[in-house]
Amino acid sequence: MTYIYRRKSVSELETIAEEIRREHPARQRGYVIDIELILDDLNIDIVFRKGLNRFVEGYLSRDRHIIVMDETRFTNPTRARFTLAEEFCHRVLEEDLWKNDDCEKHRCDRIPAAQHRLVEEDARKLAGALLMPRGDFTSLYSARARTLKNARASEQNVIRESLKEVAQLFEVSPFAAAFRALDLKLISRADLNRLFPS
Repeated sequence: MTYIYRRKSVSELETIAEEIRREHPARQRGYVIDIELILDDLNIDIVFRKGLNRFVEGYLSRDRHIIVMDETRFTNPTRARFTLAEEFCHRVLEEDLWKNDDCEKHRCDRIPAAQHRLVEEDARKLAGALLMPRGDFTSLYSARARTLKNARASEQNVIRESLKEVAQLFEVSPFAAAFRALDLKLISRADLNRLFPS
């Protein structure tokens, strides 16, 4: 039997993120969602491996209580936090597969590329929604952008500086904040590509 992942809507992903935060209210300090302590609450261990970064930054082990991370990721804590959240979100989004021990049966490590892309995209979006709640992110980004526009900053600087500020408040990278802004339609794909060319 082939594993089929059902893509989640934006609304579903936002609701899942809200539920996770509601289940772990003590894990929010200011705007920061403490993903490491959420993992600790759920008895999920982080195992570090050397040299993993050539292929991936992290992955959810077949033992669903272990997230494997490249040890170099923790030299950049904001990036590490997002990677941890994204791997945790794989567990959340594919819970039925993991809890029924169906991963081995479905050869999870060999799902078709199209399925893999859907799961990865939803995990990234859910991680963004978890670490950067929609309401807080939108109001903080919009307030900063408004201030910069009133100061006559260029559109590019408005976007760049607004993302930089909200990234600091949520303790994520500007790149993660940019994808969240894109998901929330606060910036365009062209804006994202200008700020972070491939």
